[in-house]
Amino acid sequence: MPLVSVILTSYNYSRYLEKTIQSILAQSFDDFELLIIDDASVDGSPDIIKKYADRDPRIRPLYHNKNLGISSTQNEGIEESRGKYIAFCASDDLWHPDKLKTQLKEYKNDENIVVWSQGIIIDKADNLTGQTWTTLLNIPDPPPSGDIFRILLNGNFILGSSRMVKKENIGNIRWKKNLKYLGDYAFAVDLAARYHYRYIPEGLVFYRVHGDNTFDRDRRGYGRDTLLILCYFLIRYWNKLTIRDIIDISRCQYRTFRYIVSVA
Repeated sequence: MPLVSVILTSYNYSRYLEKTIQSILAQSFDDFELLIIDDASVDGSPDIIKKYADRDPRIRPLYHNKNLGISSTQNEGIEESRGKYIAFCASDDLWHPDKLKTQLKEYKNDENIVVWSQGIIIDKADNLTGQTWTTLLNIPDPPPSGDIFRILLNGNFILGSSRMVKKENIGNIRWKKNLKYLGDYAFAVDLAARYHYRYIPEGLVFYRVHGDNTFDRDRRGYGRDTLLILCYFLIRYWNKLTIRDIIDISRCQYRTFRYIVSVA
């Protein structure tokens, strides 16, 4: 069995997908399987996936006959994965060649952590924009590590395409199917409720900003998800929160909702 399972979800990003696959296959650490799950793309993505799967036995392609959404697709990847560790990647992002190698070093002393890293921002033509993930989000650099559960409840800052976690530690945590866009956020918080996070300051992921990101296409949908996720946090973690926590979380999430709706 491979040490790492890489979950790459695909939906109508054929213009970026090939380079994403190439960046994963070019890793300096090669004991991994690449699960590519296509969620019924209609833009030629399945043909690209098949081409690479025919060339490289590390690739396990899975194809949906109808679109199930990102949450169901990610959950399928988790359930189908065979590696000790799971890493995630979006089909429009790229990986640094040493991403897996660098992150695996963090597990030598403690396997019960979630590892993520800085990201380098690129545009639709692969050009560097001069920004990093932390400057794009206007958050402190370095971001907090360790027990970041309560911090994450106020807003997500984890770069999903950089995240790695031990599969056994995921347990029954899954993406929430009622969240169209923020399933990754709930997943990050649910992990943080159980495990510490460790941040790597190296830019191990190239995060693509291209004007067709889901946030730009459906900001009202993001607003809906923001309200749903607030309800989820308050109900799921009621016993872990103080009154001060509840007030702070509600204020932060409501400010996010107001911002999203105002620019929609």
